[in-house]
Amino acid sequence: MEENRGNDTASESGIALVMVMIVALAILLFVTGVSFLMLKGLRASVIHKEFASVYEAANGGVEHAAGLIATHWQGGSVTGMGKYDGNQETVLNCSSSTDSFIIATHSADGKYKVEITVSCLGKQAIPGAGGALAFPPPKGLSGGGSPVWYIFYSIVATAEDSSNPKNRGRTEAVYKIPA
Repeated sequence: MEENRGNDTASESGIALVMVMIVALAILLFVTGVSFLMLKGLRASVIHKEFASVYEAANGGVEHAAGLIATHWQGGSVTGMGKYDGNQETVLNCSSSTDSFIIATHSADGKYKVEITVSCLGKQAIPGAGGALAFPPPKGLSGGGSPVWYIFYSIVATAEDSSNPKNRGRTEAVYKIPA
């Protein structure tokens, strides 16, 4: 009464192996895809970090130049704050609006080279002076006072990663100081 199953095993013997291979291939493709995405995400994160760091170095260059201008107008010494190229006194005193000077410096850790170009844009009344409405109102104009004059400077800072010269950042700013 027992039947011999030997005849049916020959036709079913390879299906389990094929199914295991298909499942293994699917798992391998899934793991490869996840690994690829993780590595690309990590690389994008590293690139973003490098750019953010060099951009912060350029922003620091703008702040350095703004501090130098403020120190000059407060009567302090601006020597020893980097290597200068150009007529520093003419620009800081705003004697000429066509001259500029360059400050070559580096970050505190020496990783970034920073080049800062400062030029005077001239002396102007703050926008909104002379009876025109400005929000917020300029200092000295509330209640019908006289216009407030400022000296405007253009500051352009370029930072470069010393270990990777292709990694550069640039920041431009206009800095004003009361005249």
